[in-house]
Amino acid sequence: MHTYSAAAAAAFILGLQSAIAPCPMTENIVAISFLARRVDKPRRVLLAGLLYTLGQALAYTGLALLLLHAAFAREDVATFLARWLSKLVGPLLILVGMVLLGLLSVPLGRGGLSEKWQRRIERWGLAGPAALGFIFGLDCCPTTAAYFFGMLIPACMKHHDVLLLPLLYALGTTLPVVAFAFVLAFASHKAGDAFNALASVERWARRIAGVLAIAVGIWQSLVQVFGVLR
Repeated sequence: MHTYSAAAAAAFILGLQSAIAPCPMTENIVAISFLARRVDKPRRVLLAGLLYTLGQALAYTGLALLLLHAAFAREDVATFLARWLSKLVGPLLILVGMVLLGLLSVPLGRGGLSEKWQRRIERWGLAGPAALGFIFGLDCCPTTAAYFFGMLIPACMKHHDVLLLPLLYALGTTLPVVAFAFVLAFASHKAGDAFNALASVERWARRIAGVLAIAVGIWQSLVQVFGVLR
């Protein structure tokens, strides 16, 4: 139970770390801008923020369910993944830390939807934010892919969990959007200050997360790859 609680906390923290990476942060800004269009309807803005989280949760849990169902369908596949994914965690964390610190650049894509598609999704009503969250959840940039496939999926395999851990990860990745939805809903005049504060915190949080990712990655590599410190 203690191990599972640690895994649950780690899944949420992974989501938070993913949220401050360049690509997911860009997508979250797009989502915040999308929600801000209905600032005249506070309750709708807050509900839209929660539906955006639900959309990402559906994307992550659905993807985890498909991957783990395929893995558990054959014991040899599950054994292979469990063995090699654990060895990939350390190197992946080091790469993620280098990206967060700006030591390594990766292609991030366009980082959002076009204005045309945003208007089209807006016409879907409350289904629009959920669809936006679902699309962004499937749009895995390198950093998100490293966290999701390299760390979250192995934890799901270990604990046979395809629901709670992906859900907690989704809550972490969408926390900035939900927070801004709350600000826009109940204190829209403070949104500018909140955005500036988030930008300041994000810079330091990214550096701290980068250093921690590299440190943990080195430790994981020593243990899982080189067999040291066991």
